[in-house]
Amino acid sequence: MSASATPFWNQVQELGIALAQGQVDGRHFRQQFLALTRERMDCSRVSLWRFREDEEDRQRPLLLVCKASQHEDGSILSRERALRADQYRDCLAALQPAGVRGSDDCLNDPLLRTLAHALLEHADVRSLACAALLVNGRNYGLLCAEQLGQPRPWTRQQLLDLAKLARTISLQVVRGGGRQHMDAPSLPALPTP
Repeated sequence: MSASATPFWNQVQELGIALAQGQVDGRHFRQQFLALTRERMDCSRVSLWRFREDEEDRQRPLLLVCKASQHEDGSILSRERALRADQYRDCLAALQPAGVRGSDDCLNDPLLRTLAHALLEHADVRSLACAALLVNGRNYGLLCAEQLGQPRPWTRQQLLDLAKLARTISLQVVRGGGRQHMDAPSLPALPTP
């Protein structure tokens, strides 16, 4: 049986179809998608980040904003978190060239040091796996799997799955949002390290 034909991937596909057919709204889709992602990644928390203009100064580089998050206890994001470009730039560079990266111990990872200082250490995140949300070559955000409390290794298969899940949600952004999402804030491409 191929990886795309397993019950898990069927659930992901059915959720996408439900969104496309208007059977679920975007909020419900995100919650269910993140619950499936957290289960697949076997981690403490998953989060979905999108780029947004800085409302205080539209000339500044885009903010990276956590739009949805699901914890292992089922709780969801209570308030939006935002990162400035200087806080997320190294993380995006670390995604080159594959668009996905796992760090077994992000507090001691030189490429994630700035991000860890800004957010991860405070939130007790010790291991992080990120995949870029790409639409037509533009980066709209990140899908992240996080392990709280202690470092843990990410398997090659988990990173491949996270990348596939990021492609899935990117496709749903295009299908569900049409022109509105195509014009949403994005970066032209992943920066070169």
